[in-house]
Amino acid sequence: MYRAIDLRRITVEQVPDMAHPGWYQWWAPVELCRQLLGPHAENVLPHLTVGTDDLSDYRLIYVGIAANESLYDRIVNWHIRERHTQSKLTHRTLSTLRQTLSSLAADSWAAEAETNAIIDQLRVEVFPGDTEIGETGVKQYLRAQEAEQIAQHVIPLNIQGNNNPYLHNFLIYLKGKRRDGRDQGLRDIRE
Repeated sequence: MYRAIDLRRITVEQVPDMAHPGWYQWWAPVELCRQLLGPHAENVLPHLTVGTDDLSDYRLIYVGIAANESLYDRIVNWHIRERHTQSKLTHRTLSTLRQTLSSLAADSWAAEAETNAIIDQLRVEVFPGDTEIGETGVKQYLRAQEAEQIAQHVIPLNIQGNNNPYLHNFLIYLKGKRRDGRDQGLRDIRE
């Protein structure tokens, strides 16, 4: 388990378990979950997966995969260190986690500082595979792992394939926030 803020300063050589493809889980402190869930916090928060041991004040909020790159590249270079450039906003290539956090925190995909402040409060747990980047079948295997996690847990920031009944109203809200955040981000980045 890693603190996102620590990963900002770490090289891949310092985290050898992140040198391969795999899947990962993002965990947030309860109070941050309450903020991100907004008007849906009281209905959703009690159903989120509770962390164990030193993560008892954290809840599972997102799961993802690194299939065509290392866990390090996906988590650190894309989710943690990514810049909110005009090109990334225009072409919608900003990390989906960043799109969501920006929309929930500041109603704008251009809100890089606000997004970084949230990410720095998160923890990430990695599940590396014993495969190499580009190996046949890796992407299908990891997608199955991701789908299994989404089916087994209440994970609020995963939209695709998430049919959890506890999240139905929140996901409708989230889709609207992301659409509005994208539109506002495009206006903000041009100003």
